[in-house]
Amino acid sequence: MAEQSRLPTHPILVWALCALAGILVGVSGFDSASNHPTYLPPALRYIDPEFLAHDWWLNSAHHYHFVFFALVAGLAKLGILEIGLALLNIAAVAIATHACFRVIQHMRAEYPVVALSLVIALLLASSGFCTVGATFLFSASLQPSTIATTATILAIAAFLDGRLGHCGRWLALAGAFHANFLAVNTAAFGLAYGLAITQGRPWRDIMSREFMLGLVRLLWPSLVITAISAPLILSFLTESVRPDIAAEGDWIFFKFAVPFHYYPPAYLIQFPSFLALEVLGFVWTGRAITDLQTRRMALGLQIALAILIWSATALTTLVFIEPIARLFFWRLAPFALLLATLITIIGMMRLAAQTDRETNIRHDRLRLRITLCTIPVLALSGLMLDQWLPTAPFQPASVLFLAMSIVALIRYGASETTAIGRPVLIGVSCTALTFGVLAQPSPSTHYSLLYESAAQRAEQDLFRYVAKSTPRDAQFLIPPTLDLFRLQAGRAVVVDFKALPMNLSSIVEWYHRLEAISGTRKPNTPNEIALGYQTLNAARIEQLRCRYGISHAVFEQPTTFAAPGWSEVFRNRSFKVLQFTGGAPCPTRDTTPDRLAAARG
Repeated sequence: MAEQSRLPTHPILVWALCALAGILVGVSGFDSASNHPTYLPPALRYIDPEFLAHDWWLNSAHHYHFVFFALVAGLAKLGILEIGLALLNIAAVAIATHACFRVIQHMRAEYPVVALSLVIALLLASSGFCTVGATFLFSASLQPSTIATTATILAIAAFLDGRLGHCGRWLALAGAFHANFLAVNTAAFGLAYGLAITQGRPWRDIMSREFMLGLVRLLWPSLVITAISAPLILSFLTESVRPDIAAEGDWIFFKFAVPFHYYPPAYLIQFPSFLALEVLGFVWTGRAITDLQTRRMALGLQIALAILIWSATALTTLVFIEPIARLFFWRLAPFALLLATLITIIGMMRLAAQTDRETNIRHDRLRLRITLCTIPVLALSGLMLDQWLPTAPFQPASVLFLAMSIVALIRYGASETTAIGRPVLIGVSCTALTFGVLAQPSPSTHYSLLYESAAQRAEQDLFRYVAKSTPRDAQFLIPPTLDLFRLQAGRAVVVDFKALPMNLSSIVEWYHRLEAISGTRKPNTPNEIALGYQTLNAARIEQLRCRYGISHAVFEQPTTFAAPGWSEVFRNRSFKVLQFTGGAPCPTRDTTPDRLAAARG
């Protein structure tokens, strides 16, 4: 493979590419597109007991991700929370990308730096391999799932290399930062190991001493984390509520709040593109991986991921089994796509390099045909349906796969080929990375530390005013879409969309508060809530003041809202803040029994 030397693979170059990937994914500290509004306040309360001391959500909801809690608390104590989260996010993406390069090297890929550039381009173009269940690998800001994702990718690299002990430790780290990873990774890698070991062997070997020792090395660290996490897990499973509250809470959770995660019938259209890329991974495995043991490990992992994801989909679509939905096996989907993409790229690069052509020519023809058949599926459905290029009516990832297929097809059809020169390889890498950057969503969707849109500046002006000019015990009524208000303004709010409690009784209270602020009854979608808030009138705000003790209200501009006793104290191009300055006392303070207490019976 003399061609490999035509493009340098010096560690500095590779790490520079990986760091570039981290920067291009996003440099964001506090980001409403992430779950920062729910993950950060508990740690900030720990540092400052007066932080959101009067906020119902922070005082009543169950909080989790305690290792991430400790990380956030430490950064906040040092006064570097926002920049610290941004830098750690870059580091996490860079380390994960470097793990992908290790996989590329382990599979002895031709043109490894070009392969890495293509992986990074696809990571950017597909918004972190965003796929079924609104799952993805990375976002612009550090979350518990970010560190768990990096650890899982490191575990994949170790698993393919046969280093089960290292793999097990990475899996435990992922589970320590995110409990969902603990559950699904244990199932996926345990099953993958069993499938890998039994390939070409009798099934009775699954009970052999060799297999059991390997399984113990793989899973014992995760079992330790499971034992430590057991009290937290049991607290969610053993909550005691009335049957009617439990039924209402389940409906709110699955059908109203997060159907895009936990209710597959809501996103069935995303599965064809997921299946298309899965198929590519299986099709190209034989061409990409020459080492038999590595091929068995890769096939075992691919099959295990497919079994768990598709079984969970069937058990929540053909029927609906709630515990399966809550386990959220779709968390594994982006990793299945990453693995399939790595294998496909390596296989195509091997074909383009024309190695072992005589022994693979018939199979290569079939692989190329299947690949060309899957590309229209990617183009029509896409990894993420709203991620379109502004200049072309197809999904960005399909463009890169089509380009790779064309190059492989040309090289395959040539009677004689010469080695690809360094200028061409550099050009391919730079073109792919440029395309990936241009295909990314607009940076205005994130609170980047490098870029701030006009809309974000207006939000920041609002948050600064509230933080500096209102009392810490103020109670705010806000548009439910204003996700970062609680975190950045540091004031209690009646309710918003982002801060979804996880225990049933609080979920029901959250939903009823959304009903109250919007004037709706049994809304089916968050959009109904947002539209209802825009119709807020004097009578409803008085009811809300008496029920929840609100002292301030925020409105999006333009608005004509006015009510007796409410005076404007802040205005900019996007928002207006009113303060209650006095009026008739509430005739009777809302004496309805507290729903949380009533729900718990």
